Amino acid sequence: MSSENTLLYTKGLTKRYRGTAANSNITIEIPRGKIVGFVGENGSGKTTFIRTVCKLIFPTSGTFGFNTADGKCRTGAIVESPSYHPNMSAPDNLRFQAKLCGTDEKLIPEILETVGLGDTGKKTVRHFSLGMRQRMGIGIALMSDPEFLILDEPTNGLDPQGIIEMREFLKELCSERNITLLISSHILSELSLLADHYIFIHKGEIIQSVSAEELFSRSAKQLRFRCEGDASAFLMNAESRGWAEHTEQTDGVNILYGPKDYSAILGALATLGVTELETRDDSLETRYVNLMGGEDR
Repeated sequence: MSSENTLLYTKGLTKRYRGTAANSNITIEIPRGKIVGFVGENGSGKTTFIRTVCKLIFPTSGTFGFNTADGKCRTGAIVESPSYHPNMSAPDNLRFQAKLCGTDEKLIPEILETVGLGDTGKKTVRHFSLGMRQRMGIGIALMSDPEFLILDEPTNGLDPQGIIEMREFLKELCSERNITLLISSHILSELSLLADHYIFIHKGEIIQSVSAEELFSRSAKQLRFRCEGDASAFLMNAESRGWAEHTEQTDGVNILYGPKDYSAILGALATLGVTELETRDDSLETRYVNLMGGEDR
């Protein structure tokens, strides 16, 4: 059984279409009460995975489940694009959804306020801005009072202010309503400001599942240099003195991961005849490119 900190777990989840695996042997755990970034290129299998755990399609093999008392989980989702009736107002859209999922209509005013559409009145959704339509879609998903909310590109097409507002809104859903969010997005710079955990998928396979804290540990920061002589002794000394988490030599480049005392490091480097020196602080995009790099990727 998965730990109590896990909401969704999968074991060997596979989906094939005419012999081709869209998802292959996926075994992961999605942490409860977190915002999880789901990262992969177009055609990587993200949508297939989402549609499977939403029970819109059936897996070819493998299993998935929810770590709850009864094995069930209230789930809301926006897959590919929000679903709403453009010729109806926001309240009417929610009333329609309430009838579909058997939800009390008394929740509608609260949900409209939650998604920032409480003052739209009889204005039809077709006259909403793109950001308002995205919020409308999330409002519809919230009508089932979900414990787990899956969103596909929630900031797609929004202007900078709309992106900021959506980011803060999603953080509030997680922190204040204790909703676990799985967010699929290609906007990695924005996702890095949201997610507590990341799942990377490539060609239908999970490449890595890692917490944001681990992904962006101090080792993401690097001091890299080339020098005229052999820097092996310096690197050993840097580790023993605690100037870096660890060190490495590769292709003539000397690397200090997680440098901590730049003044001491630079003072010691002055005697080595340094010819090149640079610092790096990897972004999510850099991490993604490095992870997807290499043979056959």
